[in-house]
Amino acid sequence: MTDNKIQQHQFFISSIRLWVKLLLQNKLSKKRAWMINKISFFVIFSLPFRWIQDTYLFFKLPSVSLKDKPPVFIIGFWRSGTTHLH
Repeated sequence: MTDNKIQQHQFFISSIRLWVKLLLQNKLSKKRAWMINKISFFVIFSLPFRWIQDTYLFFKLPSVSLKDKPPVFIIGFWRSGTTHLH
């Protein structure tokens, strides 16, 4: 037995530009209209928070020095969980 409810979807955190591009380039299933609407809601809802974050980082990033604390790169094999590590 399969559960058709989707708890999370990666597109919930996508940009509005990407989401509109995907909507325009792909054929939409009427059976999945509820999912399309739900993802659209989350993408639009997160838009002001993205603007705030982008504005904050625009001013903050130039003052960050990588010499004091060098970044750590984690290289992993696919399907090993490194994507969710951050």
